Amino acid sequence: MSDTLGIDPANVMVMNGIKSAVDDNEVFGVVDSAVNTITGELFGYISLSRRGGRGSQYHEAWHYVNLLIHDEQTRIAIYKAYLNSHPWLKHKNPKYGEVEERLAEDFRRWVELEEDRSIKGSILRMFNNVLDTIFIFKNKRAYKDVFKQIRNGAYKGTPLSKQAVKEFHDAYHKKGGVYQIGYYVPTLS
Repeated sequence: MSDTLGIDPANVMVMNGIKSAVDDNEVFGVVDSAVNTITGELFGYISLSRRGGRGSQYHEAWHYVNLLIHDEQTRIAIYKAYLNSHPWLKHKNPKYGEVEERLAEDFRRWVELEEDRSIKGSILRMFNNVLDTIFIFKNKRAYKDVFKQIRNGAYKGTPLSKQAVKEFHDAYHKKGGVYQIGYYVPTLS
């Protein structure tokens, strides 16, 4: 994450468990921001659960970029492009939060496929590239370009957007928040 997003490793916390404060469900990663009280600098951080499994860091990396760096206009353009490339979903009139989660999962799967050096992975990548180019490239381009930029480190050193952070806090923290550390000790019940 430090190579692609420029997040200081000290700002990526791995813990035994994370609970949603809204519905008490277990979550596997959380993105948030804070202000350094000494320097006044705004910084983002990612918390990951050990129970989250493979790829959670990619899912949260998407949220980090899209929710803390991109401005609202960019986010909405990405959401609209995603819905246009998924007409079956568009007809369900999903909220942007659902689209955001689907994008984060698609990014996770995309990165895992990009990193898969097996013969199967190579064939799947080639197949996906052909489909994107021939059939649905136009709509997917807006977010696939961001996928590539995140993976290639284009956001490294990009400061958080103060407006995006404000919108993030208004949307997530005022609803009760999603962040609460849950400690899991296997030998105790």
